[in-house]
Amino acid sequence: MVSNLRKLFAEVKAHKERGFIINPFVYGSGGPPPPPPPSVYPEWNPADKQAGVILTSGNRNGSYTSRFDSNMRATLPRSTGKFYAEQTLIAVAAGAYIDFGIWPISFGINTYSYLTAGLYRLVPGTRSAGDVFGVAFDADTGGVQIYRNGVFVANGAALPPSTNGALFVSDDDQASGYTEFHINAGQDAFAYAMPVGYSNWAGAGGTPAPPPAGVTYATWSPVDKAPGAVLTNSNNTHTGVDNAPARSTIGKAAGKWYWEMTSAGSRFPISGIGTSAAVLNWYPGQNNNSYGFYGVGGGILHNDAYVVTGLGGWGGADLFGVCLNMDTLELKMTRNGADMGFTIALAAGTWFAMAGGDTGSSTSNTTVNFGASAFTYAPPVGFNAGLYV
Repeated sequence: MVSNLRKLFAEVKAHKERGFIINPFVYGSGGPPPPPPPSVYPEWNPADKQAGVILTSGNRNGSYTSRFDSNMRATLPRSTGKFYAEQTLIAVAAGAYIDFGIWPISFGINTYSYLTAGLYRLVPGTRSAGDVFGVAFDADTGGVQIYRNGVFVANGAALPPSTNGALFVSDDDQASGYTEFHINAGQDAFAYAMPVGYSNWAGAGGTPAPPPAGVTYATWSPVDKAPGAVLTNSNNTHTGVDNAPARSTIGKAAGKWYWEMTSAGSRFPISGIGTSAAVLNWYPGQNNNSYGFYGVGGGILHNDAYVVTGLGGWGGADLFGVCLNMDTLELKMTRNGADMGFTIALAAGTWFAMAGGDTGSSTSNTTVNFGASAFTYAPPVGFNAGLYV
């Protein structure tokens, strides 16, 4: 054993004297290191591109100079789930007409891509070098949403549900010039927030873990409500005439909490949040201790005045998500899974969900899902799926 070690050390010394670099995984560790695991994030696929596409930066940058040699598709296609990625336009030729978005794996890489399903066209005047284009892919429905610098632009042409598709770029009309795209599917922090309900391409950061077993979900409180408030559906549906609000059984002073509300057949719902000091003889938003979304006026009420307007009414098919962030003291809402575009700054304290209606003889009803059943839309990143203890 000793003689073998002396021989090994002598070989290492001899190799060093000749200028060789010694691999520690060969001498002394039993072999070379294992290969790195495959990436859980997509990159431009060197085996799934046209010959004129040049890949750099670990296959995360793809460039071309001819529209006849510009198709590039990423690795890691998806056929189920909701995923978001960003593609930054590093450089763009003046006459480029770029088709990008999601492309089915079943399409050959040399297929002409002009306005096929899943793609959106960037024409001159609608894109500039440095723009960050977000691609939100709902593989279950085939929906593709396109964002430019954080602002929704349009829907890509719909794909069939459960299409196995991957990120894609092509150019349909570029006489000459240089165009380059950089892909970020979660390898780095996104430049803009993911749409509600989506995760990065690795499936992280979007859908929260389910709540722990044995939790108690909130309902509308049968004892913390106006006399005229009627509760049905296991206290998850509130019906009231002439204000008649109700508070939830659970309030929160910390954490991030998400729940969903509908109001089928009701014309005058006013629902939102309030503290325990919000009076129960007026609708949410009538006083300084509550906020309410008014389904007729299309705005957020607080202290009997609109603090947010222009939100549109509460349609019978609409589903609203309430995003209560008590860590940053903020209230946001979503409509049918899309951010409604406002943020309310809250005072510190304990806030409850509230449901109510308009003053007078009008009737309102609000059905809430505090998490006891599956949500229609995934909660925002980092939010608890429901209101529970």
